[in-house]
Amino acid sequence: MLCLLGSCKSGGNSWFGAVLVVGVLALLGVKLAQLRPAETPAAVTNAGLTLDAALDRSEAEGKPVLAFATAEWCGPCQSLKRNALKDPGVQALIESRTIAVTLEETTAQGARDIGKLPVDGFPTLMLIQNGMVQSKIVGAQSTSAITAWLESNTTAPAVTESDPASAASDG
Repeated sequence: MLCLLGSCKSGGNSWFGAVLVVGVLALLGVKLAQLRPAETPAAVTNAGLTLDAALDRSEAEGKPVLAFATAEWCGPCQSLKRNALKDPGVQALIESRTIAVTLEETTAQGARDIGKLPVDGFPTLMLIQNGMVQSKIVGAQSTSAITAWLESNTTAPAVTESDPASAASDG
């Protein structure tokens, strides 16, 4: 039965209610899925690596640490993980130019490591070299913004003569 402005009619409008209910449930499902914590991309994870271990590797390898301060409850953090940090170009830059470490605020180790750094909000990405924060960005960023930030604040790895790509370009 459909009732509009006090006038009720019986008939074939029951489909409208069913479509409306299905539509609302679908939107609710999408929103709930977006609230679920996203998986941190492998290029940023370095499973088991602590901030101190990353800093030691940084000193040994001459690459900056990329510290990713995040929290499961943080919507912009989940957006960053689902979007810019999943981009293959961003992942390639992270893997070739940095020692990445994820600092998850909801774990004891992550909270301790975050406490050692100037984290003003979540998500925070910061580059640390020689024990000093060289650059940081706060908040969910686009793929192009992260790419530009990494390219302008890190050094591309040196190409060696034994690299097949280098040999092919020489001649």
